[in-house]
Amino acid sequence: MKTQKQLMATLAAALWLGVTVTSCCKSGSGSSAGEDENGTHEDRAVGVPTELKHEYNQQKEVTFFWKSAANADFYQLKVNEKSYNVTGTYFKLPDKLSNTTECPWYVRAARKLTADTAYSDWATATLPPLASEPEVTLPMKFVGTWLTDSTDVSAKLGSSTLPVDSFMPSNVDASLLAITVAENENSEDSVFVSIVGLEAFLSMEDQELNRISMGSSKSKGTISGEIPIDPARNKVSHNFNPPVPLSELGMTMPEPSIDPAIQSLTVTFTKITVSGKLDDEEATKAQYEIKVIATISVDTGDATINWLANDMYLKNNPMNVILKAYCRKQESD
Repeated sequence: MKTQKQLMATLAAALWLGVTVTSCCKSGSGSSAGEDENGTHEDRAVGVPTELKHEYNQQKEVTFFWKSAANADFYQLKVNEKSYNVTGTYFKLPDKLSNTTECPWYVRAARKLTADTAYSDWATATLPPLASEPEVTLPMKFVGTWLTDSTDVSAKLGSSTLPVDSFMPSNVDASLLAITVAENENSEDSVFVSIVGLEAFLSMEDQELNRISMGSSKSKGTISGEIPIDPARNKVSHNFNPPVPLSELGMTMPEPSIDPAIQSLTVTFTKITVSGKLDDEEATKAQYEIKVIATISVDTGDATINWLANDMYLKNNPMNVILKAYCRKQESD
């Protein structure tokens, strides 16, 4: 005869078994991975997605949208013979489309079953053909002669701002600077730029300013190019009489107590870039930016101080000068 303790153990085991069997097998009550209060998982129909639409952004990237479907765990999107499983109700296509004709796309809902996946019927919509790219004439809008109304000059040595008058003439008339843009006969997407009067701002060889090859950025609406220069021929030197402390030129040595008197200063151009950006759709106003990267060397009359100033400081801190020209296009006769 079973003891009370044995009876309790048997009853507990029976209760556990009953609950387990009920949970797994009983229909109409409880829940499991295969059913819920509305019936078995397999018996529930998967709804069809509705309200399909799409949107393009400025980069011609497309995002698809649809309204959620009943009983859907995820969705399957198909476009251009590629399929994507999507957990939400929108999807941004990773590849840009280039369709010039209508492009159908499809989406259906999916429901995970115990051993399979149930799908709804496909819902379909159509992408209209992408508008053909308009003829881009951006570089040609720059063609003509641009007269300078004003200029703005800034100079930096590393992160320090330099007094511009120490390196550039203070009495230069902005109207001396004129920029002529001519069509490049070898390319529809580029132009040549000639800059008249730049030598008043920078000591440059004239021939290097007459035909600067420029490319264009259609997304930014700009043209840009680089002046090929020979640093050996493009230097600006300035003598100081009496000598001037380095600090008065806006430069501070790593050791502040060292402030050598400068007898002469040489600026050597290493790179010059030119860029232009239209200020209005009518192409009557534009900004041109001439950026100069240069190195500075000084002469103090003392070889040791020269080494400290030039090799230990100035060599590692290139100078950047930016000349902005605010221009208007010369009216045709």
